[in-house]
Amino acid sequence: MDDKHFFKIVFGENLRQKRLEMDQKVTIKKAASLTNLNEDYLGRIERGEKLPSVHTIFQLFIGLGISIDEIFKDVYMQIEILKKNGTNFHIHK
Repeated sequence: MDDKHFFKIVFGENLRQKRLEMDQKVTIKKAASLTNLNEDYLGRIERGEKLPSVHTIFQLFIGLGISIDEIFKDVYMQIEILKKNGTNFHIHK
């Protein structure tokens, strides 16, 4: 698997985790509204099925109040671990 594939999966999982850790456990419907994104598209990002554009990532961070530094640091560290350990992985927490 390449870095793009790892990124899609890890980014989506981290985004979902951050959304659920928010003060009021924001639903995907509410998150879609806050970010001006389609609910189905947001779900596909969280499941690692879609790679969001830079603009979409920006909308997610601004709309949900997520720290850019924090999520990208987490994503980078998880990708490095996955690459080191091989491609058979499950990220769900």
